[in-house]
This record gives sequence, structure tokens and C-alpha cells, in this order.
Amino acid sequence: MKKKEKPSHTALKVGLNIIALSHIEEMKNVLPDGIVSATSDLLKSSKAVNTKRIEKHHSPNIVKLYKIFDWMLPGQFEVFGYRKAFFEERVLDAIEHGASQVLVLGCGYDTLCYRLASKYPQVKFFEIDHPNTAISKLEGLVKLGKSNNHFVIPEDLSKKTLSEVLGANDSWNKTEKTIITAEGLLQYLPPSSVQNLFEQCSKITGDKSRIAFTYVGKGSDGRPYAGPRTGLMLWLLKISGEPWLWAANLNELKELLFSSGWQYSEKLTGENIKRGIEYFACAIKNKED
Repeated sequence: MKKKEKPSHTALKVGLNIIALSHIEEMKNVLPDGIVSATSDLLKSSKAVNTKRIEKHHSPNIVKLYKIFDWMLPGQFEVFGYRKAFFEERVLDAIEHGASQVLVLGCGYDTLCYRLASKYPQVKFFEIDHPNTAISKLEGLVKLGKSNNHFVIPEDLSKKTLSEVLGANDSWNKTEKTIITAEGLLQYLPPSSVQNLFEQCSKITGDKSRIAFTYVGKGSDGRPYAGPRTGLMLWLLKISGEPWLWAANLNELKELLFSSGWQYSEKLTGENIKRGIEYFACAIKNKED
């Protein structure tokens, strides 16, 4: 009998961190409405992690534990909350400006689509992630009551292109204005795959579509910069089986986007483009007016 594959360690960590962040006073005004309870419900219903561990993260004492390990990546604990707020704001703004499709790549146990699909029945919400994580998430969402306009697609994008995956879904329309998000994803891909992903995102969306994403900057040695203890962090990520493979400075990023059919947008990105070691960014398909 084939051994059941485990969900992504990173996906679980982000989900549990969101629950823990609710015990930091200043984060209560940062986290999107309903995200903590929805994340907790999803982790329980999907059986991604045992209930005891989830309940532990509902205790204020868990913050002390996270703070102890914060020395490795200073401030990164709170970054997860700011990331969620950034992406939700960009998705809502895109919908307000006519986006009729939302695509979340490498979604993990993110609850944005689950929470927004019922509020925006005229918009189609799609999520794609590796089957190890997406299958258990889909099972959990079905138990919670997934909306009909919410589609979870378990696929390994290293084996199929984005065009192939979405082309097989009758609900996807590549001519519609779309907002795509790639949260905490790109650093795990090899450079050629990052460019290919942006190119694929351009091919499967309509004019003036948007993409919002995070990325990691480069250190002076050309490696992904993971803070003052970069060497240690990159080693830990490697032995955990989820190494960082790609990083870029802003000029490199702008060139990559332009060559892939996108235009970096300072206006959509906003002023708070860096939290911890991560950069937040947005681009629009084709040149802005």
C-alpha cells in the first residue's frame, strides 16, 4: 500500500502562525477579518495537523515560543500576517476594478478564496497546489461548505504547465481580467521556472490582468538573502527538503517581468514593499495607461 504523502511543512507552518499571530495586540488590526477562525476550522476539518497542536496555537503562550526562534529571521513571524493583508487588499482592489477570476498559486492552507467566494458569487476563485497539500485541503473545504464558484485543483506544476492545468478546467476563461497571487512561492522555484511561471500567467489571462507576489532579495554573494544568519537558514531550508532556489534585486525583477509580458507597478505595489526579509510586489499585464 502506497504511503500517504504529508502536506507541505511550510503550508502548515504558515497556517499555524496565522492562529498564533492573533495573540499579538498590534496584529489584530492587520489580519484580515475572519482569517484566524477560518484557518483554524480548515486545519481541523482537513486533518492536516492534530487538534491538540491547533489548540496550542490558540494560547497566548505560543507567541513566547515563536519569539524565541525569531532571532534566526528577525521580524519574520509577523510578516505572515502582513503578507495575508497585502494579498487580500490587492485581490479586493482587483475585483473592484473588474477582475472576474482569482487564481491563488501554491495556496497551502490559505483561506482567502474560501472566505471571499461566498461574498463575490460573480467572481470565480481558483487555487492550485501540489496534491500532497491540496487534496487534504479540498477534503476540509468540502466539510466546511465550499462555494460552487471556488475551485481547488491538486496539481504539480513541475509536471504540467499552468496552461495545461487550467485549460482542462471548463470554468477557466483565459480572456477574462484576472488577479493572480503567488505568496511565499517563487523562492522555492529554480530561475527558469520562475520566468516560465510569469510567462504562463500572461498566456492564461486577459488584458490588464494583475499578479501580486512576494520574493526574496539577493545578498552580496548572489544567494537568496535570509537575514543576518543567511548561511544557517539556507542550510536548514535545504535539509528540510524545501530549499530556496531563486532571488532577485528590483532591476532584475522588472526586466524578468517585462520579458514575460508584465509591467512592474509601483502604484499597485504601494509603499510598504518590504517586511522582514521579503519584498511584496505587483505587476499588470501589458503596459499601464
